[in-house]
Amino acid sequence: MTLFDIIVPTYNRYAQLSDFFKGNESLANYPTVHFWLVDDCSTNFNPSSVPDWKNLTLIRLERNHGQAFARNVAIARGAAPYLISLDDDAWFEGGPSFLDDIVSAFTEYSDTGCFMFNVATPAAGYSNLPRGAEIPISIACGCSWRRSAVADIGGFNGFLHSGAEETDNTLKLLGSGWKTRQLNSVRVFHNFVHQKRTVQWYFNVRHNTTRNDLLIVIMYYPLPYVPVFVAGKYLSHLLFAIKNRLKVPATLWHTTTAFLDFLWMTPQALRHRRPLTIKQFKHWRSLFLLNK
Repeated sequence: MTLFDIIVPTYNRYAQLSDFFKGNESLANYPTVHFWLVDDCSTNFNPSSVPDWKNLTLIRLERNHGQAFARNVAIARGAAPYLISLDDDAWFEGGPSFLDDIVSAFTEYSDTGCFMFNVATPAAGYSNLPRGAEIPISIACGCSWRRSAVADIGGFNGFLHSGAEETDNTLKLLGSGWKTRQLNSVRVFHNFVHQKRTVQWYFNVRHNTTRNDLLIVIMYYPLPYVPVFVAGKYLSHLLFAIKNRLKVPATLWHTTTAFLDFLWMTPQALRHRRPLTIKQFKHWRSLFLLNK
């Protein structure tokens, strides 16, 4: 019986996928796990670099839709009660025994829609948050969702493409009564080094993250908070572009076009508006302070 659908979006990363498969080799052909590798219309599509695991399905999208849409495709194709999200440069530390702990945690915390794993990167070590600590956001490079909770919120908002889509999902869960918690016993190494990514990748991230950050305010913040947070978040992204000191004029340009993109997409965001109550919103904001 398949208990876990492991969802892995990928785009133009076939040269790096060998590390992903090597790192997760302990789960190759594991009976309770199925991998869904979703190729988001890569220009270098290379299925020969994907291993012949019986529990792995490669899905090829006909055009680039972004990570949010790609995850929805895999969610719809699978049927396991638990979903695991990994990036294509992340892998689990240790053998498959951690799977039992995921099931145990979801059983223990029946109010939880998502567990964030303990993720380390080359620049940051593992955290020491206690098991079950409520957190304000999950990151899709290493987390697990209860399928019934994802069904309850209708999955990801595919029109966001990529960038801050995890915040979108977390707020939808919170608004529907589901909590997001930490599960530090499950360790994931995310081999992400932003200096190794291209400048164009950086510009795309700044554009998408800025645009989606503002759209999320429109979709989920209580009405009295919307104007001040739209202004404040846009200003913070402009300041980030200056303080980061990487291609500042071009980054400011991409931040500005992201704001124009936000204005263009605001009617679509309003159609998806599911605002938190003021009590829910204040609770969510307090979690950022509690988990510093």
